[in-house]
Amino acid sequence: MPVELRLPPLRAWRDFVDVRDVTDAVLRTLAAPLDRVSGRVINIGGGAAVHTRELVQRLVDLSGLPVRTVEETVPGAPARHDTEWQQLDITRAAELLGWHPAHSLDHALRDLLAASSAGNGTAGRTTR
Repeated sequence: MPVELRLPPLRAWRDFVDVRDVTDAVLRTLAAPLDRVSGRVINIGGGAAVHTRELVQRLVDLSGLPVRTVEETVPGAPARHDTEWQQLDITRAAELLGWHPAHSLDHALRDLLAASSAGNGTAGRTTR
């Protein structure tokens, strides 16, 4: 029987990026000539908007665990007014830093699951 993962409505689209790619971008920025990067906004992201529902489902699928995602509105909870769509233009990061994300979303999610499983000994089993 699947475990239920209860979440608020997954409506937003976000630009996800692996933390290792962010680290690489920061190191490249630190190594860049100051006059090249100083005072400039350089977006660091995956460069694509991903629906949060798709991300959660992909994570569940990659886990191989029997999980059923349930989106629910909590009565009395304040309405969210955050941005529904977020996609970054990472052109300047490529131009100024020679940076592009190296890790695909699936790669990042697999590594996240592997690290989580290794850290708590729950690889391949559910806990209650």
